Amino acid sequence: MRIILGGEPLLGNLTGIGQYTRHLLDGLCQAPAIDQVSVYLHGRLVPAAEALEMASGPSDPDAGGTSPPLLARMHGRATRSDLLIRAYRLLSPGLYAWGLRGSKNTDLFHAPNFLLPSAFPGRVMVTVHDLSTWLHPEWHPAGRSALVNHHLRRLAGDGSAILTVSEFVKRQLVEHIHIPAERIRVTPLGATPEFSPMDSNHFDTACPFPELVYKRYFLALATLEPRKNLQRLLDAWLEYRRARGAEALPLVLAGEAGWQCEDLLNQIAEIPDNGNLIRLGYVEQATLPTVVAGARALLFPSLYEGFGLPVLEALQSGTAVLTSLGTPMEDLAGEAAWLVDPEDTSSITRALDSMHDDDDTVSKRVSTGLLLAAQYSWQNCVSATVEAYQQLLHR
Repeated sequence: MRIILGGEPLLGNLTGIGQYTRHLLDGLCQAPAIDQVSVYLHGRLVPAAEALEMASGPSDPDAGGTSPPLLARMHGRATRSDLLIRAYRLLSPGLYAWGLRGSKNTDLFHAPNFLLPSAFPGRVMVTVHDLSTWLHPEWHPAGRSALVNHHLRRLAGDGSAILTVSEFVKRQLVEHIHIPAERIRVTPLGATPEFSPMDSNHFDTACPFPELVYKRYFLALATLEPRKNLQRLLDAWLEYRRARGAEALPLVLAGEAGWQCEDLLNQIAEIPDNGNLIRLGYVEQATLPTVVAGARALLFPSLYEGFGLPVLEALQSGTAVLTSLGTPMEDLAGEAAWLVDPEDTSSITRALDSMHDDDDTVSKRVSTGLLLAAQYSWQNCVSATVEAYQQLLHR
């Protein structure tokens, strides 16, 4: 098979969809059934090796690398700019037509981030990670919701095959977009082997943040945006801290500022700087496994996710998890996690108290989580994706 993979998620700091695209591309390059993989990037096709190098290179397009600087800057800033999103929507059909003009001998185009290609003559597969823009457009910049929802409407009306990352999203696609279930295949995500349990000596050697003490901090890993529910998490942690006093564990926020986070940032700025709340910003992928493995617990009470990759990474790292009822994270973590009502601040506070005190329960749930995490891998994700390609091409 000759495949083109959409590569826009590889630009900029890699979060969930970027990590999915990177690991999928790496796996496709090694899959025996795949003869060639090219990557589409803003009007041009690049070899897979070049795209992988780009994904592991500088996170700031201005710092160098192989991506086109202007388009890379547009892509990175478009998540926060309605004007740039609209410009991208207007420009993308022409860019696709130009970049795919020599793709007649390619079997399939796989769009890993919702966005259907224009002007591709062969079969198309699209990964839909969640329906947050459809169900809760208020959580996103208006331009982003309009762009993604435009493509979801197109997806409902054409014959493209669809991948999702959880049964939860598959059910939502059937219910809300009215896509037949037989068009949808579930390919769960994985976590790299670097996410693994770590002892204190290894942590002390590997961690570049001297303010972090092994198993003596709570970690919130998320872009600062509405659906991550960080405002309620912060309120719950402040209540926990008031009750616990000096013995309260610090809250570490790892993730870059996103959109609609001004009130949260203002509240954080007003908290006295005594080491109890630590903002790391975006943590590079090379360092992230150490930060996750060293935490007492990952706090991930998100209002909505398609899969919840940080939860899997924490489970595989031997780190306790707090996450949300009624989400794919509940399906993923089950009895291994403290499950909370994400809209009830007191529910989150009670869980923090339990995670602080109950060493036996933490140990038991960590052991359960390690067993659950072993069922997932990027190799399984890639294998299921290749099977979906074969099914699409031979139907």
